Amino acid sequence: MSNPTEINQFINDLDGGVFSERLGKILSDVAAGVMDHEKAGKVSIDLNIKRVSDTFQVHIDHKVTYKRPTARGDISENNVTTTLMHVDVGGEMTLFPKSQVPRGQMHIADKETGEILTGGNK
Repeated sequence: MSNPTEINQFINDLDGGVFSERLGKILSDVAAGVMDHEKAGKVSIDLNIKRVSDTFQVHIDHKVTYKRPTARGDISENNVTTTLMHVDVGGEMTLFPKSQVPRGQMHIADKETGEILTGGNK
């Protein structure tokens, strides 16, 4: 069963909190440019997720691109940073693992028999 990622915490964890601060500033700057110059602006967020080999972690490349209107045109920029996240049971992404031994993801010893279980199977 899927465990949804808690989106507010996820956004705040990206780039150690810098991503959410940067995004807030960009949104305000673009909105001010739209109001001052009566032209459309644009803000885009792009997330690319790649697995870190043989781990239960992913690299998340997060890119913010924006176009802020000015009196004679516009100003555009993009900013790309990366954050390492843990993928917990059900796909939930968190900065820190929820458990040291996620059920169904790592080797777990059966408490009664001592037999090593892999991925929840004997």
